[in-house]
Amino acid sequence: MTNLPHKVYFIACCFPPFGRGNAITNACVANGLADKFDVHVVSMALEEGGVIAYQQDKSLVEGLHAKLHVHRIAGSRGRAISTLLYALGILPCYFLNWAWSVWRRREELFCGRAMVFAVYPVFSDLVVGYLVSRRYGFPLLIDFRDDFSGVMTRGWRRVLRPYFRYLERRIIRSAHRISVTTEMLRQDLLARYGLPEEKIEVVYNIVPDPKGEPRGGHKVEEGPLRIIYAGAMSRVQKPEV
Repeated sequence: MTNLPHKVYFIACCFPPFGRGNAITNACVANGLADKFDVHVVSMALEEGGVIAYQQDKSLVEGLHAKLHVHRIAGSRGRAISTLLYALGILPCYFLNWAWSVWRRREELFCGRAMVFAVYPVFSDLVVGYLVSRRYGFPLLIDFRDDFSGVMTRGWRRVLRPYFRYLERRIIRSAHRISVTTEMLRQDLLARYGLPEEKIEVVYNIVPDPKGEPRGGHKVEEGPLRIIYAGAMSRVQKPEV
């Protein structure tokens, strides 16, 4: 891609102060983009209560780039219904009510010449990015930190596999560039949708630089380093993430 627009609309429903792992990853990506681009983050305003609620971590906001423009959009009514339909496997995401709120305010949020950068998770980010790209003719960039259809077609959701694959295919084929976490996910998407090799590249997780001086007085022992990971990991993520 040449002659890129200077403005980037970064679609990330989960963004600081969300106390969530992908909110931290999204903040790191947005901070990096802000060094070279005019970045406008479209995220969800933190809401209290509900079946799925998130903790607020204000320290994450302190680490945001000073040049970021963050637009926090509240979700529309029907949040509980969206969550229920997601649990039943009918909807691909429990934040689609937020995606609808963003779409309703599209003329207010999106203007001029720009790129749109959508991240997964969550799938609502991809929906917003896809619709905005088609509506305004913005180049669409997609980043998969996980595998959408691979995750959503496990267990009893296998019966809905064609539905989830259709949704993913529509969005992926409209994207100008795609980044993924691992080579395995890259090869999986290339084979799944018959995409050209140059369309997808591997970008490992970005983590913030540690603050302060490292602690001293710890003896470094010889031998293998053991890491205990507590959390979810899909088939295509693997420990290299």
